[in-house]
Amino acid sequence: MNTKNKINVYWNLAIFTVFTVVAFALPELSMAEGESAMNKVLCAATNYVQSDVAKGLAVAAVICLGLAALLGKISWGLGLMVIVGIGLMFGAEDIITKISTGAEGTGCT
Repeated sequence: MNTKNKINVYWNLAIFTVFTVVAFALPELSMAEGESAMNKVLCAATNYVQSDVAKGLAVAAVICLGLAALLGKISWGLGLMVIVGIGLMFGAEDIITKISTGAEGTGCT
């Protein structure tokens, strides 16, 4: 292993260690009780990803993928994977709500 790869491995290990120590030192950051700052950030990101603009972009992406697949520029498998990914992105909140039935405070407001 050359020196550059060793440095990269050490940096990755150091970053992992820092995040692990923070996770164990501050467990309240990972708790889903109430309206924490992390909850607000994740809900804002979810609302942004599921906005009307994102839906319009997803429709344009599906149209472009369909045309590219029909013209043979991409494989049908790649187009199908992207479409399934878009479906999961827009259905993520419903999926998580169904998985966590009985849990209080699920879903973004």
